[in-house]
Amino acid sequence: MSLFRFTRRFGWSCVLFMVLTFVVMATAQPAISTVPVQAAPTVQQATAATPPIYGIETNTGRIASRGVQNQASALGASWLRLNTVSWRGVQAEPDGPYDWSALANFERELAAANETGMIPIVIVDDYPRWATRYETSCSAITSDRFNDFAQFMTALVERYHQAPYNVRYWEMGNEVDIDPSLVAQDNFFGCWGDIEDTYYGGEHYGEMLKVVTPAIKQTDPNALVMIGGLLLDRPNTTISGRGKPERFLEGILEAGAADSFDIVAFHTYPWFRERRVDSDLTDYRWSLLGGGVIGKATFLRDIMARYGVDKPLFLNETALLGFIHEESFYQSQADHIVRMAIRAASIDIQAFCWYTLHNNGWFSGGLLDGSNQPRPAFIAYQQLIERTSGLGTPVRTNDYGDTVEAYRFTNRTVCLMCSGLAMRRHTPLNCHEQPLLLPLNVMASRWSWGQPPER
Repeated sequence: MSLFRFTRRFGWSCVLFMVLTFVVMATAQPAISTVPVQAAPTVQQATAATPPIYGIETNTGRIASRGVQNQASALGASWLRLNTVSWRGVQAEPDGPYDWSALANFERELAAANETGMIPIVIVDDYPRWATRYETSCSAITSDRFNDFAQFMTALVERYHQAPYNVRYWEMGNEVDIDPSLVAQDNFFGCWGDIEDTYYGGEHYGEMLKVVTPAIKQTDPNALVMIGGLLLDRPNTTISGRGKPERFLEGILEAGAADSFDIVAFHTYPWFRERRVDSDLTDYRWSLLGGGVIGKATFLRDIMARYGVDKPLFLNETALLGFIHEESFYQSQADHIVRMAIRAASIDIQAFCWYTLHNNGWFSGGLLDGSNQPRPAFIAYQQLIERTSGLGTPVRTNDYGDTVEAYRFTNRTVCLMCSGLAMRRHTPLNCHEQPLLLPLNVMASRWSWGQPPER
């Protein structure tokens, strides 16, 4: 039930201070009071303060198009993840010169990021075949070419860490825990995976970091290096012939590379099932650990803890995917983006990037349609960003019963969402299916179909 339908049913006296329903149609937005902005949290072990966690990704060149850039400005996200830098595009031959004209699209993307006030996270992949183990750009770099890669990264960082580009966040590959045999040749994945290896190629990747990261830091001491976002499909792979990709991070740490990265990035992609199902919590691969967001973060932190390591986590690629294009799916995406982002923030995940802002044609994940007009998830995300920016880390609270997943912010604002338990009951709920944001000190005496406990 939306706020507008609820108002017609119960009257304004019950909901005068319900300031926001995140899930709204792109053509209608409620009037909401403003929220004071406070200082942003800081990334652990980083050298400077970072913005709120909200971010997006765009495919090559898309953010530089005026229509997409304008919508990015309207959205208000802080992070922009870019997968455009191609080593093989810049250096086609071993010991050959660097052709920076190959990164013209990248430079336009950085200009757009600066114009919109977003911080770029730059993926470096697409390696030249003269440097890879296999005949594909999506493959691990051979150890005898680590120094070549370090030299390339030195030149890349030297060129782009200064104005007008201002790049600080460097991501070493994308979904590096994938074996190249599982994807098409020259794919955009990282493909450092090795099915036959105990740690799925993680040790070899860690050895690369030990050579390349010092070169990056020497060029720009303020640079932050992150592990190429881990696909991390499941916590225990039992599929025959697939190896153990979940051990990739262990391999990096076994290689003694803990001091050669600053951030652990990971991805999660739940699939739409039906309107009243929380696809994140009920993802069969991760449900026993709390769902894709919480479960994967817990899994990665447990691995780091065993090695005495504590690094920040970025969830820098995610979406709710589906095979259908019905309104129920797009409205579910709008619910979903709020649920996932709030959960991520509550467990101190320090970046959350939706794939993608524009319409990418990949299982309807884009926040914009083919005409660059907002889908419901865009509006939900936009409202979430506006109303929670500067409020600090939300803290989970059980004050509202088992049918409500509630989070309290530092200024006593509360985010209320139907819990997975309530959604599975298929009965009248003591909460809204869509997330709500309410100021605690002026909560209505009755909300949705029930009443909150006495305070």
